[in-house]
This record gives sequence, structure tokens and C-alpha cells, in this order.
Amino acid sequence: MFQGPHVSLRAIEADDIADLHPIITHKDMCGRRYIDDEDGPLSLRDVERALEKWRDAENALHLKVVVNEELIGYAMVEYQWDPLTPFLAVVIAPVHQRAGYGTETARLLIDYVFRNLPATAVHSWIADWNTPALAFTESLGFTLAGRVRRDGIYDGRFSDSIPVELLREEASRAH
Repeated sequence: MFQGPHVSLRAIEADDIADLHPIITHKDMCGRRYIDDEDGPLSLRDVERALEKWRDAENALHLKVVVNEELIGYAMVEYQWDPLTPFLAVVIAPVHQRAGYGTETARLLIDYVFRNLPATAVHSWIADWNTPALAFTESLGFTLAGRVRRDGIYDGRFSDSIPVELLREEASRAH
């Protein structure tokens, strides 16, 4: 569906569950998975239900991230609620992080959004404790767009959610 120099983004298929399960359930991914009910342990059936929901979603792209025919993560653009400011999330398995795959994936999807949707911006939400994700979005040109205080609990303490956004005109400068 989408092809970059290293990354291929393809539709998620039913037989991808076995490959996605260890990524989604990895201990370092808790709070970073962008799926419903992500805080507790997830069974294979929980992951299967999430994938079914993704495949049935309208006005959304839920894609697997593939490098050298290995599934290394997943990404989504959701615009069912508001096509002017779609939501973007990129999840890469910890073993493959910091290799440029997340950046390439995000750029492919940002380009798609601004070429194919009436979007004025693309946005995401990040927990304040997730400093690598905040640095990642900043490297893509996203800016902080506020703060929702005490929106969650992480490691026994309240955490804030930080919305980040990238305006259409900023996207061309960031690439």
C-alpha cells in the first residue's frame, strides 16, 4: 500500500495476529499501544478483537509496518471523527526502535494525510512520561498543543496527556 526506502505499510490481515501479539504485549509497550483497554495484560483473543475492530473501522487506516518481510510494528491514521485533524500513531517493536523505521512510517502517513484528506493538521496524544515519543514527534516537526492534567496513572503517579500537532504548512518544512 505504502512503500518507502526501507519500510512497507500494508493492510493488517487475520494471520498477522501471531506476529503482532508479542509486539503489542511486550512489557515496554504498556501505555504506548494506542488500543482500547491497553493497560492490562492482553491475550491473543484481545489482540484479535483489536485487529477486527481496526479492519472494520471506517475512515481510518490501520497498517502493519514491514521491513525486509518482517512485521515490526503497526501504524494508524484515524479520521472518522474529524477529517480536518486526523489522529496519527506509530508503534514499532522495541527491538527495532531508533533505526529510522518509525520516522519513515510517520512521514509516509503524514504525506498521505496532506495529499488525500482535507486535513489542516495531524495530531496525536502522548503521556508526559513517554519522553522518547515526545522527542520523536518533535523531530517530525510536531508542536505541543496543550496538556490534559491528571489524565492517567503511570507507575503509581498521576500523568498528563500531551496533545501534539503538525499543521499542513509545517509538514512541508519538516521534511
